[in-house]
Amino acid sequence: MLIAYCTGLICICTGLLVFATVFTVKNYWMLRAMSPSLPGKHDEVPPVRADQPKRGLRYDSAPDARTGADATEWTGPVTPYTPADRR
Repeated sequence: MLIAYCTGLICICTGLLVFATVFTVKNYWMLRAMSPSLPGKHDEVPPVRADQPKRGLRYDSAPDARTGADATEWTGPVTPYTPADRR
């Protein structure tokens, strides 16, 4: 009796898992079809011009001959910002 109960429980759980997986995959493909496509890493990327800066390239504020970072630092006024819900 216990074996039949466990077998039935395993079958029901497996069925629910299959249903949830199919439901999730269908929603994923539906949302992917409705969303605007973003360029992936294997899509063709337009060539970067020599005078155009590279995106995502960050420089340290210290002068560095290799990166061409400037020796000047910002010394102007700094206005602190605190959101209204924080104190």
